Amino acid sequence: DEAERLYRKALELDPNHGTIMGNFAAFMTDVRKNRDEAERLYRKALELDPNHANTTGNFGGFLLASGSTEEAASVLQRAGELNQREANQLGAEIALYSAILDRVAGRDDTPAEERLKELLQHGFDRSPWSFDGVLEFARENLSAEDHALYTALADAILDADKVAPALTMLGKPSTTSAKAGKKASKKKNASKKSATRKRKRS
Repeated sequence: DEAERLYRKALELDPNHGTIMGNFAAFMTDVRKNRDEAERLYRKALELDPNHANTTGNFGGFLLASGSTEEAASVLQRAGELNQREANQLGAEIALYSAILDRVAGRDDTPAEERLKELLQHGFDRSPWSFDGVLEFARENLSAEDHALYTALADAILDADKVAPALTMLGKPSTTSAKAGKKASKKKNASKKSATRKRKRS
């Protein structure tokens, strides 16, 4: 594939370019579906540039989709600090991921949802992004109604025309059992740890 060839060539020329490596990690996640290689690239990218807000936020979403909820929470907190509450797409993504984390854990997701609402109402420049992995995690661990909420919010992050209908869904109580959500989250983390023992933006 030409895109992969270009990424590899760029890293061959500059193997310590953290931004390119972080973008390649996103490519390997969303296009190649090679999560092991993507994780390796994300971690290396953040070794090279630990203060890169986008790479940190993208890695947080990757970890959430992988079920590594504890590490995801820590990485997303760091991403928020690096983004400095900027009104941009990254901030909206972090708020979405944080809300899903909170709801899966049975915590109050109101602060994260309110932050996302604020950003969606404010508006920001949008760029293509894939929420497929995160939304699949939500589908597996939340009720159908809660999954529909976060799907609508993800769509609104990518398309300004979908903001109004998404915002009408906010403020409703969760229909996911907190106990079930915690159990599912623990199961995901256990699976991730077991697998570990065995084995595009700027």
